[in-house]
Amino acid sequence: MRREFRGLVLVTLLLAGCGGHPTSAIGFINHTRHSDAELWSLWKAAQQSLSLQIDLNPVQRTLNNAPADIHPGDSRVWSISPRQLVVSSQPDVSSSLRSYRGQSPGSYRTDFLP
Repeated sequence: MRREFRGLVLVTLLLAGCGGHPTSAIGFINHTRHSDAELWSLWKAAQQSLSLQIDLNPVQRTLNNAPADIHPGDSRVWSISPRQLVVSSQPDVSSSLRSYRGQSPGSYRTDFLP
């Protein structure tokens, strides 16, 4: 009886170990009015943008003659795919909610939030 139980435990462990890690399907969980094709187009455009070099301070260079802060693109973006990435619409924040008088920067006026 003990030998059968040990055999059952061993077979269970072997089968569980051979299962590997399940991977999520590539794609979006789309909760928007946009089509999946439009989401893929936006994804590819973002990949293209991130693969090119980027200037992190163009406004400061123009206004204050600051030195350029240019970073190279990252080719790793082409190997990244969305795996069940949830995409949903969010209401826009009105300008009245962005009033920072008497508040620390980066905080929102909670008296106007729904």
